[in-house]
Amino acid sequence: MSCIIYVLFSVLQDYIFNIVTEELQEVSAGPSSMSMMMMTGPLVFIPFLFFDVYYFVRMVFVIAYARLMKPRCSPFNKFVTRGICTTNDLDLWLHMNNARYLREMDFARLHLVVCTGLWEIMKKNNATMVLTASTTRYRKSINLFDFYNIHTQVKCWDAKGFYIEQRYVNPNDNFVFAIALVYYRLLGLTPGDVMLELTGKSESPEFPEEIRLWADYNLASSNMLKNINVCDRDKND
Repeated sequence: MSCIIYVLFSVLQDYIFNIVTEELQEVSAGPSSMSMMMMTGPLVFIPFLFFDVYYFVRMVFVIAYARLMKPRCSPFNKFVTRGICTTNDLDLWLHMNNARYLREMDFARLHLVVCTGLWEIMKKNNATMVLTASTTRYRKSINLFDFYNIHTQVKCWDAKGFYIEQRYVNPNDNFVFAIALVYYRLLGLTPGDVMLELTGKSESPEFPEEIRLWADYNLASSNMLKNINVCDRDKND
């Protein structure tokens, strides 16, 4: 399904490009064409100038698909989102560019949030989530028209947020193209309260070693930056 949506976005982009091209060609036909161009041009360009239209359209598709096509799942499940590397994803070396990895993982996490029921719980409590840390290791490039699966799974949580692991996996041989650790902080709720409502248990599983070390790094980095701010204030005083 994700692959179909991705292709639809590419077709939509080509369609809009063709509309703009035809309007530009008609400009030379006469004053009436110029008037039409002046009237319809802003309607095409303005949304794309001020907003990432494809991002929001894709988000609507992901939420609708998760609500209508997917049954409610346990937050401990491994959620699989399928994709394909298209021409819109390429960098100068014809590989999937690094920013696209992060963008696709964003949609995969949204898939998890909706399918687990966390979306409804946050809306009911006027709560939200923010991404406060992420680390990605790239092991092998994803090339043009390569298929991939994104495996997204909640691994554990602390008093403030969830630790989530995401993997780009080759569907043919299960090779991991890339792996990421993400920390989602909850605002307005605690992870324990959420998991108690979803699963009946509020206690986190044991932290895997790599996540424990990563959490220690994030804490050390936070303390370092706080110390820098304190020193800067002292100098200003």
